[in-house]
Amino acid sequence: MPTRDEYQQIARQVLAPHLVNTSTAWRGVYQLLLWFDHDVPHIIDGDQLIKPAWRSRAQAVQAAVAEELGCAPGEVASKVDLLLKSRIFERTPQRQNPLGIGFVSALMVLLEHFCLPTYKFLPEEEIGGAVFPGITQSPRSKPDIVVVRDNAEWAVISAKWSLRHDRLKDLKEECDYFKTLRQRLKFYVVTNEYSPARLDKVIGDYRIDSVFHVCRKLVVDVAQVDGRLERLSDLSELLELFSQ
Repeated sequence: MPTRDEYQQIARQVLAPHLVNTSTAWRGVYQLLLWFDHDVPHIIDGDQLIKPAWRSRAQAVQAAVAEELGCAPGEVASKVDLLLKSRIFERTPQRQNPLGIGFVSALMVLLEHFCLPTYKFLPEEEIGGAVFPGITQSPRSKPDIVVVRDNAEWAVISAKWSLRHDRLKDLKEECDYFKTLRQRLKFYVVTNEYSPARLDKVIGDYRIDSVFHVCRKLVVDVAQVDGRLERLSDLSELLELFSQ
């Protein structure tokens, strides 16, 4: 099993060319974690990708990513999914756990690069000790990233590459739990979900302060938003939030 440090090293290498500014950071995240399914980018469940509407949207995403990376659409597949293709895996693993760890690792790299030293970004291993001391049990006692300012917990960032229906309840319970511990705590969600219906369920929850998409312009254009996602924010806005 690769260590967290190895994940961070790969994340730094892949993200490095895209750290020009906050608006280009998403390119590195996609190169690290996006993969292809049914010969198109996996932007929604595979059974949806074989349907004409979502296949067309995935092809549009592929074309947009190709333009951003300066390559032909047919070359995108070879330029993404670099985490699972990396040397830290002796053989290709099941995607779920590496995807989750890789997403958090990428966010940590971006937050530490763009944000002011006033903030500290602590991983789940610090829960119960350096932050939220004494926590041993909860609906989810180890959130992905805790933001500390002036030696106090300031925000929780929950990283979910996708928003599965069976995990939405867990996400909301997590938010409730930590806001009960610290009433002024901010709770943010970062995701790459493309389903407007799933996004709407999280954006519309009054307990969650903001939902940030890895690349809002892609999901808004591709999903042909009907107004439900007006409150969806972009990853660049999260990074700028901690840069002020």
